[in-house]
Amino acid sequence: MSKQDTSEQSNAARRIRQAILKELRQPFGVAAAPPVDRLEAVARALIDEAEDRDVEAIKEVFDRAGGKASSAPGQPEAPRLLNVTWQRPPSKPKARTKPSASAPKDAAL
Repeated sequence: MSKQDTSEQSNAARRIRQAILKELRQPFGVAAAPPVDRLEAVARALIDEAEDRDVEAIKEVFDRAGGKASSAPGQPEAPRLLNVTWQRPPSKPKARTKPSASAPKDAAL
C-alpha cells in the first residue's frame, strides 16, 4: 500500500468520524434538517440504526468515533439483538410411592 493510499484512507476515516460525531451532537428528539451530502446521510442512517438497538451499528459508531477502522468484510457478523425470557420449568408433582415390602415395619408399642 502506497503512502498516497494510506493518506486517502486516513482522510476518508477522518471525514467519516467527523460526520458521525456531528450527528451524535445533534439534539435528541428534534427534527433534523435534510442531509447536505451523502456522507451526512450515511452517518445519520448509521446513528438511526444504533438508536434502534442494532448491536453491530452501535459497535461501528463507537469504533469509528474512537478512530478505529471498521472490521474487514467477510468476518463473521456479531449477533444483533437478542431478547431472552427466562421461565422456570413447571414443577413436577412428587410421585407417591408405596412402601416397599423389604422396608422395616414400625413396631407397635
